[in-house]
Amino acid sequence: MKTNILFLAGFLTVFMCSCQSELDTIPDYDIPDYDIPYHDAVKRLPHTPTGIEYVKTTKQSVKIDFSLDKDMANVINYLFTYQIDNENFTCGNILDTIPSIGKLVTVYKEQQPYFFLSYSSFYWPCGDGNIIFPKLEYALAQVCFQDNCSSDTRKAILKIAVDKQKQMLSRQCVTNFQAVRVNMFLMAVILAKEKNVAFIDAVQNNTDLQKVLCISTGVSLLDNEISDLLSQFAINFLSN
Repeated sequence: MKTNILFLAGFLTVFMCSCQSELDTIPDYDIPDYDIPYHDAVKRLPHTPTGIEYVKTTKQSVKIDFSLDKDMANVINYLFTYQIDNENFTCGNILDTIPSIGKLVTVYKEQQPYFFLSYSSFYWPCGDGNIIFPKLEYALAQVCFQDNCSSDTRKAILKIAVDKQKQMLSRQCVTNFQAVRVNMFLMAVILAKEKNVAFIDAVQNNTDLQKVLCISTGVSLLDNEISDLLSQFAINFLSN
C-alpha cells in the first residue's frame, strides 16, 4: 500500500509539472534570430510585476516601480483604431495577440518608428509608434525583471532598445514624451537587473536616474542629457 501511495504521488508530481510546463511555454513557436535563447523565447508573457520591486546587491538595493499612474496607464492600455478600405476598426491591446516572449521581441524589433501627430487611424503594421512602443516596452521590462530570464535575453533586448531610442530621438520622428519615457525605463530595468556596477553606483547619486526607474515619474528630456547618459551606460555594458 505504501509503495502504491508513493508511486501515485510521484505520478501526480510529474503530471502537474508537465501541465505547468505547457502553461508557461509555447514549444511550437518559431524562434527569432535575435540572440534570444530558445528556453526564454517559448515562455508566455508574465505581465508582472505591476508594483514596487527591489534589486538587491551586496552593497545596496535599487528600487524599481512598475506602478502606472492614470496618465501612463492610459498610454499603456490605449485602444487604437486602424483603417482598411476606408472602414475603421477598433483594436484592443496588441499584447492580446502576442503569445510568447519570442514573438514579443520579434514585434518589437520589426516595429518601425512611425511617429505621427494624430492617433486617429493608420494601417497596421505601420502604426503610430507613440501608441505601440510603450505597450511593447513595458511588457519587455516585465519580462526582463523575471529571475528566470537569462542574461543573454536581457542583453539582446537592451541592444534593440538602444537602437529604438536613437530612432525615437531623431529629427525624422515626431515622438511624444511617453514613448521615450518607457524606452528609458526598459533600459534602466535591464541594467539594474543585470546588477551593472557602474549604473547602480550612479543611481545612488543621481535623482534623475532614480526617477527613470519609476515609470510614472516624469523626467526632463529637454536637452536629452539623461537619455544620453542612460544610453551610454547601456552601450558600455553591451561592449563588455
